[in-house]
Amino acid sequence: MPDSRPLRPGEVESIGEYRLVGLLGEGGQGTVYLGETPSGVPVAVKVLHARLVADAGARTRFLREVELARRVAEFCTARVLDADVTHDRPYIVSEFVRGESLEELVRREGPRDRGALDRLAVGTAAALAAIHRAGIVHRDLKPSNVLLGPDGPRVIDFGIARMVDVAATLASEVQGTPSYMSPEQLEGWRPGPASDVFGWAVLMTFAATGRPAFGNDSIPAVMNRIMSREPDLDGVPERLRELLATCLAKDPRQRPTSDQVLYALMESDAEGLRAYGSGEPGDTLETTASPPPEPGTREGLTSVAGLEEGGARPATGTRDDLPPATGPVVDVTRAARPTRVRVVIAGVSLLLAAAVVVVPVVLLGQERDTPSAPRPAPVAVLAVGPRFGAPLGGPFTGHTADVLAVATATVDGRAVTVSAGRDSVVRVSEPGSRERAGRSFKVGTSYVSSLTAGEVGGRAVVVCGGLGEGLGGGLWVWDLARGAMLGRPFRGHRGDVLSVVLTELDGRSVVVSGGHGGLLVSDAATGKEVDSPLRGKDGEVTSLARAELDGRPVIVAAGAGDAVRVWDPADGRLVAGPYANGGAPITALTVGSVGGRPVILHGGDATVRVRDLRTGAPVGKPWTGHTDRVAALAVTELDGSPAVVSGSWDRTVRVWDLATGSPLGAPLTGSTGWVTSVAVTRVGDRPVVVAGGNDRAVRAWSLDPRR
Repeated sequence: MPDSRPLRPGEVESIGEYRLVGLLGEGGQGTVYLGETPSGVPVAVKVLHARLVADAGARTRFLREVELARRVAEFCTARVLDADVTHDRPYIVSEFVRGESLEELVRREGPRDRGALDRLAVGTAAALAAIHRAGIVHRDLKPSNVLLGPDGPRVIDFGIARMVDVAATLASEVQGTPSYMSPEQLEGWRPGPASDVFGWAVLMTFAATGRPAFGNDSIPAVMNRIMSREPDLDGVPERLRELLATCLAKDPRQRPTSDQVLYALMESDAEGLRAYGSGEPGDTLETTASPPPEPGTREGLTSVAGLEEGGARPATGTRDDLPPATGPVVDVTRAARPTRVRVVIAGVSLLLAAAVVVVPVVLLGQERDTPSAPRPAPVAVLAVGPRFGAPLGGPFTGHTADVLAVATATVDGRAVTVSAGRDSVVRVSEPGSRERAGRSFKVGTSYVSSLTAGEVGGRAVVVCGGLGEGLGGGLWVWDLARGAMLGRPFRGHRGDVLSVVLTELDGRSVVVSGGHGGLLVSDAATGKEVDSPLRGKDGEVTSLARAELDGRPVIVAAGAGDAVRVWDPADGRLVAGPYANGGAPITALTVGSVGGRPVILHGGDATVRVRDLRTGAPVGKPWTGHTDRVAALAVTELDGSPAVVSGSWDRTVRVWDLATGSPLGAPLTGSTGWVTSVAVTRVGDRPVVVAGGNDRAVRAWSLDPRR
């Protein structure tokens, strides 16, 4: 755990009977302070957002869960000492223990191996089993929630698990960190103990390899892999690989319990592991035939046996309620575990750390300026006045789940924002307005992960792509003015459609779409696939942009494999690239122009990088300022000069002078969740940026540069 910083003048200095002496961290659930009891004992005080407890019934339920949390065995967690949700600022107090998080350690020293990895596996599994035996589900197991102290690993932040669940129930909002969430969490089910087992296996994959089992790039890409693809366990030691693979089963009924995981890790049978079961040698975990419920049903399900004795049954509406699935006996006799492991688990304490909702970021090496690609002189020096960055009206809150994509268009002479996401509904609003400005389109997909807007045959259209029914990719084109779909949905992708662009090919409007099967081209008016040499190019494509090079259109594509390529859509020729990004996946991509030279802008960590489109040479140094992953980029003009807008998981939007790389004005704030997408437009004579995020809102800010 990092040292606390001193409190600044004006910050709260006490809460309840606890004196606050420093700030430990801040996150999506609250702020964590270093505090002291009246007798001077150091404690961690987490001051929670008031929205987490919305009514008296919720407060009563949470206090009951705090009592359960106090019963968790202290050999692997520390007690929750106190909690008060009747206070005007709800808070929880826990024992304070110093220790570096697993995330920090792996980023600094690299993956764990040999005995260190085995001790981590046993220690965290033991903590998870103890938490489950107390009738608690953690719900957000991730590397930043594991502290590594001198006496062993400690799982933290389980004390607020039920409070987060109460808030999620009230707000119908998925809570958790995408890379570590289970399939049932992504489907909207309340997570049960099996979800924690899934998260534990992803966490151990990160500890062993330095990356989560389903990647760490864009939210839609990670979600799609969790739902439909096998985990990437390359690099996990053989002794653990099969165990982790079993814990990562898509169906929660096919996963072992946390007790069974711990037993598997501790077993020292020289002939290998016995099957999971009650914990007795030779016992197996069997499944019997019974069909799962229809997708979307959450009620009328019966509890399934398998929770530890004394633990709480999952509440109706969790995926752990499902009857056993049809399938073979789960045989994990070859599942790896340390041979002849002798582990002593020392007394372990729990620290309630800041639950910053973050997906780990692969650090990039330093990138140097290339002498052969000097920075062009700026066309003009941008300056902004007091109107710049002012919020435009109120947020549009028509969505019922995370907003994953936004686009802007002009319909009947007025600017509109088009937004979509996890609720599978494309909604139209006016920038800065709380009201809808047109028809909503229900899309036949699990969620919409990508949008673009443009014209087809003189009509304003929006193109949306996502994960379709049956886990196949879908692509839809809608006439914004008439509210009618053009042609039929395009179903050519095998998985999620992660990015879409409109362009022209042989005189007709086409959609170039990218996803897990690479690039595909379809006719925008009919939805039929176009026979194109781009088909299947570039592997897994996460980001696309359209540009021009030497007077002809080109497609700029980036994938999970950390490289940018430039393709000619007419003949499928690679005209530039690949340009490597130092190992980090590229999660945001756009194109612009500096002094007449086309450039690519991309983000994959907390920086924005610029490179020459033709040569790939870096243009200047990376732009710094964001404190978390850059998830979205857009290019616009301010007073005739090019500017770039970036949205980040740090909840801010920033604006940059493209010619100089200098930030313009202060960060645009107001979002209460990750910013997942940005777009630019004009309202009257004012340039405007709109942004969507996982707080289910679409916000707008003025970019008027006038003084």
